[in-house]
Amino acid sequence: MPDTKPRVLIIDDEPDSVGLLLEFLAQHYTLMVSLDGEDGFRKAKLGSPDAILLDLAMPKLDGFETCRLLKADPATATIPVIFLSAHAAQTERLEGFAVGAVDFIAKPFTDKEVLARVGVHVSMVTRMRKLELRLASGEIESAVDLRGLLFDEA
Repeated sequence: MPDTKPRVLIIDDEPDSVGLLLEFLAQHYTLMVSLDGEDGFRKAKLGSPDAILLDLAMPKLDGFETCRLLKADPATATIPVIFLSAHAAQTERLEGFAVGAVDFIAKPFTDKEVLARVGVHVSMVTRMRKLELRLASGEIESAVDLRGLLFDEA
């Protein structure tokens, strides 16, 4: 039976952080791991994850530059990027949002917070894909139909 769990890509060069994330995310998601930004960008293009957890301070490409690459490429531009970093001052958080991140989690993190935040963004991706399929099939024909689906009016 094929794995139907949503896919999450972890891009982080800290083995302890990666180990913790693998420990509590594996039961909910199919996980991919990269230890640097260049490899993470490549894996995002090949693996089409539903969300990306991205550290800031990494070798080769830092998290900001990796996020810029992800958002500039049509194949990865719509994947939600969640920064996960010990560098969580307001300037870093704001720059993260400026380069395209949808969320920012400060290290040290808790499993409950990461699960909740990843879950919210993966759920939105899943709903958007379902809507796109319904639109492509002709099941949704107008903005009124779409509004009803988005706001539970249908």
